[in-house]
Amino acid sequence: VKANNCTNIAPQASCTLTVALSLAKPKSIFKQMKTRGSGANAEFTVKGTVQGVAARWINGGIDFGFVPSGSSSTQSVSISNQGNAPANFSSIQLTNPAFTANSSSCSNVAPKQSCPVAITYAPSGSSTVSATAAGISSAGVFIWTGDPLSLVGSSIVKKLTPSTSELSMGSIMQGETSAVQTVQVL
Repeated sequence: VKANNCTNIAPQASCTLTVALSLAKPKSIFKQMKTRGSGANAEFTVKGTVQGVAARWINGGIDFGFVPSGSSSTQSVSISNQGNAPANFSSIQLTNPAFTANSSSCSNVAPKQSCPVAITYAPSGSSTVSATAAGISSAGVFIWTGDPLSLVGSSIVKKLTPSTSELSMGSIMQGETSAVQTVQVL
């Protein structure tokens, strides 16, 4: 009820109730409303449905394990539309730039259905990093996902090792050039 001037209705009088439907989550409602006055009461029913999207990660998290710096690894997770309207999971916000999400197959997810999201971990240095994926947009509107998706990955920059620890160039005369030798760096 947005406005109510029906608090004290006189006999043979009228009043006005202003009613609006606004819910934070997708839901159908059916509610009996009553007014009370001195000798006059009125009853009516409010019915309506708030259409919406409610996303939930099906997987609790991904541990990418060790991924060499400069390479990448991709794993798939699923996101479910728990709402009562089709969803377009167009944008998934991750808290660390070492992780990216591709939700291109999630453009029209029916209610109570799910779709795969490809999460890629591409480390650029030595570290163990973590992130969460909680923020999801559907048609530009942020939607709640319940528990966030936890992401973790580790990497190190590969240490280069020469194939030999010493080169023996021998003795040469001043102005001469020694024989060429090769060192392989692995």
